[in-house]
Amino acid sequence: MAEMEPDKKSLKKILVVGNDTYYQIPIYQRPYQWGEEQCKELLNDLFENYEDHRKDDYFCGSLVFIQPDKDNKTDIVDGQQRLSTFILLAKVLATLYSERLDPMIQEYLQESWSDRHEDGKKKKRERLYFDLVGSNAKKDFQEALDFFDDLDASKGEDSKSNDPSKGKNSYLKNAVCLKNYLEKKKIADINDFIRWLYLKVIFIKTTCSNISMALRIFSVLNARGLPLHAIDVFKVELLKKLAKGKDQEEFVSRWNALRQKCSENESKFPKRKENKREKNAAEILFSWYLTYLHPVTSGKNMEERLADQFERLNKTPLEYLILVEYFMSDDPEPKRIQTNDFHVEHILPQKPTLSSQWANDFSEEERERYTHSLANLTLLGGNKNSQASNLDFKEKKEIYMGKPGLDNKETFKVMTRYKMTIDIAHHYTEWTPKSLEKREKDLMSIIESVLEL
Repeated sequence: MAEMEPDKKSLKKILVVGNDTYYQIPIYQRPYQWGEEQCKELLNDLFENYEDHRKDDYFCGSLVFIQPDKDNKTDIVDGQQRLSTFILLAKVLATLYSERLDPMIQEYLQESWSDRHEDGKKKKRERLYFDLVGSNAKKDFQEALDFFDDLDASKGEDSKSNDPSKGKNSYLKNAVCLKNYLEKKKIADINDFIRWLYLKVIFIKTTCSNISMALRIFSVLNARGLPLHAIDVFKVELLKKLAKGKDQEEFVSRWNALRQKCSENESKFPKRKENKREKNAAEILFSWYLTYLHPVTSGKNMEERLADQFERLNKTPLEYLILVEYFMSDDPEPKRIQTNDFHVEHILPQKPTLSSQWANDFSEEERERYTHSLANLTLLGGNKNSQASNLDFKEKKEIYMGKPGLDNKETFKVMTRYKMTIDIAHHYTEWTPKSLEKREKDLMSIIESVLEL
């Protein structure tokens, strides 16, 4: 598949898909930020085009997705504000005009937020999923939909939509805003309007083949001044470094608290512009921090300094392995390091065969998590590294310890020179996720003790 596939799609083809397409707001997205102003502006534009240019398409911007995963969930890279709001609009329209809708129009609306029914083979699924860490978005969105399930819109001032309990739920606030707007709007033929909405509202849909392409687009959108900030891109990179869910949640909680504190003290920060856009307090603070870390880069703009920082984040762990090897060695100047004949060995291979023990000991998700982790890496000479390759752990240990390899070459009868690799052969009888967790703790203990010296 090509890296990107742009396509022109109507709202009907996006939401009333008929082919089991579901959407997901991924971990790197910012929270839902539309307010009443954006909702009213959207409705004003829709009705203006419906009333004055009904035969023409109404272009509603671009949608950027990542191709569906194994659960048929398509990540939304760009367009979550509009897509979420259109789903809320569908729910409000279905509630307000339930007695006036044609059966097919009712189907359009209902399929916008979920499957209409279970077919015996699969459970009814929501149209929109949330993979946001440390966020109430999933709960708030569902609460907004549920709110309209039993709402009697004819009650006017006594309507539940006036209930102060809707509080800080932005989805619910906006859904009520949409309802109030529509109640005041006289629509002669509601079925005709909804039909126009689903057939004439057009998006340019771009589907990316992988997360890397999506993040590049994410960065490009940021550089063009759309409401995505450099620090949000950086947040993505930091989140990618945390494998455990609870670590991600703690990070997001602290990140959001910092952004909130910056927002509360916006007036105390100096006004600064970059790329013709005024930076907010959080961006200024982050800029100061980058300057503190690397003063030589202070003359560069935010994007350039981010690129520098990404390179530091993505450095090979070789430096850490060498650090640990020095620590474990009795020789202050170990010759095995100075000869520069070392390679990074992936104990759990990068491409294990399906018939290997690795396929039994690690799930696909565990292989993705651990293969390139520091805990799974060690040092080997070039010849041994090539010989170990994709072998099972029991056979790799024999190569580490100098027993003959599969071809019985004399070369591999020599024990590896690297202390950390000998330690693995001596202290581990198997190499499983549990083994990796233990080694991670051991390595971090060594690295932390060295860095504290």
